[in-house]
Amino acid sequence: MKTKMKINGLNEKRPERQKKKGVALLTVLTVMSLATILVLTFFTMAQSELESATSYSHGMEARHLSETAVNMVIGQIRKATLGQDANDPSTKFAWASQPGAIRQYAVDGTMNMGFKLYSDDKMVEAIESNLVGSDVAELKTWSSNPAVFVDLNEPVIRGKKVFYPIVDPRAKTVQQVDGFDYDSAQVGTSPLASAVKKADSQADSLPMPVKWLYQLEDGSMGYMTGGGSKGTYKPVGGGGISNPAESDRRPGGLLGG
Repeated sequence: MKTKMKINGLNEKRPERQKKKGVALLTVLTVMSLATILVLTFFTMAQSELESATSYSHGMEARHLSETAVNMVIGQIRKATLGQDANDPSTKFAWASQPGAIRQYAVDGTMNMGFKLYSDDKMVEAIESNLVGSDVAELKTWSSNPAVFVDLNEPVIRGKKVFYPIVDPRAKTVQQVDGFDYDSAQVGTSPLASAVKKADSQADSLPMPVKWLYQLEDGSMGYMTGGGSKGTYKPVGGGGISNPAESDRRPGGLLGG
């Protein structure tokens, strides 16, 4: 009888022990689930902070990039209007401005340097005839080289209306403004010429092509050579480009015209 009673006692306690084990397992699973949620929340917040910091960094780079073109022009103007040789202050120069350039003259009246105020693969010319002549020959085929050239006066078509960012050629053909004239034969036809005529029969294209200047993420600048939609990249200083504002360069991505 004693042996039987002991066995029955063990049989009665077994369900209670199993119940306690079940409660402990549920508690462990709950704690592990909460810990997993906390870890995932932490990593999600860290990822969000990283994306926010990256976005802010890119925004600052874009802001600096937007100032690059202005800094280049400022560098050109400062160097052209200094009035003396930077290496020899006793050598004096006079200067005269014109649309798109500043000419620097020696005391005997000969041109010393010509400084362009538009983007080009060569921003400074020592020979007066090259200040314009070297660019005019290239402009006749500018529209077939989109990787090299960009039209600053590219028209924007909205329905039957045509808008121009810089110069409206209708000032000559429609409004007939006194003193306003241009010779479109010196510049190749715009790719949008037919679309402009279709939108407004009185409108016309007046391209103002200049060369792209490219700025890489490391802050270095360059330009494209060749034809078509693709070209060969040449860095500043590596292909003959004169960049007077190189010290004013800022890190960024791409600089156009």
